[in-house]
Amino acid sequence: MKRARRSLLCLTALGFVALLSGIPATSEEVGSPLKKGLALGEKEVVPVPHALDRLKHHPPEAQRPDPRKGIPPAVAQEGLIFCGERIPLERSDILQRIEYQINYLLTDFLDTTRIWLKRKDRYGQAVRKVLAEEGLPDEFVLIPALESGYSSSAVSRARAGGWWQFVRPTAARSKSSAKGLEWTLEVNELKDERQDLTTSTRAAARYLKYMRSRLGDDNSEQGSWLTAAAAYNAGLSETVRRVSAYDTSSYWDMKLPLETEEYVPRWIALFLIGTNREYYGIQVPRVRALEFETLEKITLEKDLPLKVLASLTASSVRDLRGLNGALRNGEHSFKARRGSSGLVHTIHVPMGCRESVMKDLRSRAYLKDSF
Repeated sequence: MKRARRSLLCLTALGFVALLSGIPATSEEVGSPLKKGLALGEKEVVPVPHALDRLKHHPPEAQRPDPRKGIPPAVAQEGLIFCGERIPLERSDILQRIEYQINYLLTDFLDTTRIWLKRKDRYGQAVRKVLAEEGLPDEFVLIPALESGYSSSAVSRARAGGWWQFVRPTAARSKSSAKGLEWTLEVNELKDERQDLTTSTRAAARYLKYMRSRLGDDNSEQGSWLTAAAAYNAGLSETVRRVSAYDTSSYWDMKLPLETEEYVPRWIALFLIGTNREYYGIQVPRVRALEFETLEKITLEKDLPLKVLASLTASSVRDLRGLNGALRNGEHSFKARRGSSGLVHTIHVPMGCRESVMKDLRSRAYLKDSF
């Protein structure tokens, strides 16, 4: 009995070894383990590709496309004018900084780059109109992409909010009283104008103009738009300190905080990619540009519910909320008053509705004063 049990255990062990070796455990093999030992040993050392070896396999270098692309040849040949300023691409340090950002946006950041360009196609027309009215270069249409990803609800770790990422103190109190440079935005329990696309764009444009006026040197009345954009990112006082320390108002010739060092080259890189999409092989879904009309400086005799405005514009409350991002989420109407003070509103309505809405608001006694 004991001998039979030992034989059974031996057979089981041999069968298990055979299973691991990938060799069928026939009766002949089990019955003659010493005779088959050499064959077993030979088969155990047959090289088999390991899983990790497969992971390390790479296709031939010649078949791997190089994702790196630099400045488009036409731009390199003709030169690059950005915000009215010539970018000295002949300087290797500047060229390297811009090309690094191009590659970053087209590789590690590709999905986000597509989203940014898609949103710029959606909202850029409305932003561009305000920039033109304020006298800013068209290239600033891409700054909301860098700041908020073109999202009205974006909030940074520093509690900056809205399309242009104003911190509340800067938004609520303009440092300038000069005509055309005043940018105060309303931020309270009823509305947050940092989340209104055109209102915040106008405030940002005036803030940028103010900073540019503070960043000129002895040889120019106004500073560089690129340095103004750097100040928008790093802060005016920090940028003024750097201008003084390096005795230059040129963005390229002063050392700035790391994020700001990348800010302008990334802005230029995004511009080059957006205007040369075919060259870079980047495909962006087509979207319809956002269009709307604006009723400005509206004062109300009584609260104007979004539901009423939706009926006057043949639209929905949802659509009107999208157009009027300044309204707090819990608000369902444009309030006539806040405490004892009357309110002034900027109201956006679908295209083609402006005149009829004004007429209806007057006839229904919503308007206090015409504008």
